[in-house]
Amino acid sequence: MKSEAKSSVLWSGIQNIANQGIHFIITVIIARLLTPEDYGLIAMLAIFFGLAQAFIDSGLSGALIQKKNCTDKDFNSVFVFAVSVSVILYLLLFICAPLIAKLYKNDLLISLTRVYLFSLVINAIGIVPMTIMHKNLQFKQFAYITTAINIFSGVVAIITAYNGLAYWALVIQIMITSCLSTIAYFFVTKWKPSFEFSMESFKSMISFGFPVMLTSVVHAIYNNLYSLVIGAKYDSRELGLYNRAYSFSSLVPTTFSNFSMRAMFPVLARAQDNKEELKNKVLEMLHLSLYVVVPINVYLLVNCHDIIMIVLGDKWLDLVPYLMILCVSCLSYIYTNIHMTTFKIIGKTKNLFVSETIRKLLGLLTIIITVPYGVMVMVYGLLVYSILDVIISAFILDYSFSIGFFKQLKASFTPVLFSVISGFVCWGIMLVFTNLYVRFAICTLSFGFCYLALSLLVKERGLYFIKNYFK
Repeated sequence: MKSEAKSSVLWSGIQNIANQGIHFIITVIIARLLTPEDYGLIAMLAIFFGLAQAFIDSGLSGALIQKKNCTDKDFNSVFVFAVSVSVILYLLLFICAPLIAKLYKNDLLISLTRVYLFSLVINAIGIVPMTIMHKNLQFKQFAYITTAINIFSGVVAIITAYNGLAYWALVIQIMITSCLSTIAYFFVTKWKPSFEFSMESFKSMISFGFPVMLTSVVHAIYNNLYSLVIGAKYDSRELGLYNRAYSFSSLVPTTFSNFSMRAMFPVLARAQDNKEELKNKVLEMLHLSLYVVVPINVYLLVNCHDIIMIVLGDKWLDLVPYLMILCVSCLSYIYTNIHMTTFKIIGKTKNLFVSETIRKLLGLLTIIITVPYGVMVMVYGLLVYSILDVIISAFILDYSFSIGFFKQLKASFTPVLFSVISGFVCWGIMLVFTNLYVRFAICTLSFGFCYLALSLLVKERGLYFIKNYFK
């Protein structure tokens, strides 16, 4: 299992790092060609996409991975269900496109909704072969596929944005990615659907998948609620600024956490009966994730003004205050994603749903309280909520699986402390230098050197884990 886990994490990591690196470079180029308003239009549809995706999957992809002995009936039942639901939901959204446009007071969303959301159907067709690849730990092939497709779709998007297609460049990028990915999954797995639906097979998996689906629905509603409220109450520019700030601040936490959890989920699922080993692995993964992610987000927080000026230009400077706060609040994803994955591994998806519901209801209350006072107050409210989110999630996991809350805090101590110290060093240097590029270079080097020096001084286990991993 150790060899499988190492290979899974390695290739899942390569895939995610490569894809996110490519995605970041492409996003930077496109952002220089487009405006916050263009990104705001796409963000307005995020809640509809997220909700539909949750219903289409219904937790069944996770059920296929969690189930030890899957049959062809299982795969085909999920395929028929996912495609059928995707077609129904797309037709519903197609009809409701004028209502969506009316909600946001923007008629451009009628055609945008009808084109962009067709990707739901395309993605649904590829759910089963993609799941088969994950279940079989084919992360190496997955890395090749997604990296190549993202490069191609990104280049096309840049060309179309340069030629004045504005927000349609983003839609074209999404559609190309969905189409080529689905084709590639089928080609690699050689899986062919027989369109055979077994109610018995479906029932055996939905008991696992239904709470996951409900959790995903709650998650999708809350995660996109800020976009919905900001887009409806304010305008596409404010939404575009918030959306980009959230995207940049959540990039590393979500990327690193998702690839590590996705790679470890099928491996740890095979050892779900070994409680103590699973506990130790969860705490180890939490510490390693924080060791990698926290310093990056703290560095971004301290140096975000210079980074935005150099990377995106001064037309995006208004997102800096949002970015600084979100760099802290997005760290909560590391904790909650590990908690959610652990619930799935031990099969307590009902506890997962309860945890998600309680936390998101609190988040909804936060939005209701802060929305009358402007976007900036809403972002501060998100920061407060993210702290409470981690505390509630950690205590429910402790109740369900006896992973102590204070043990989780202990796993967080050195990454947070070393990052804060390095951040103060970086901030002090910023006060000395006035040249933008010189200041950026020296701050970057000093932050990295300080964090590494502190890690070596105390023989930080996160550093030595990474070092030994690649031996």
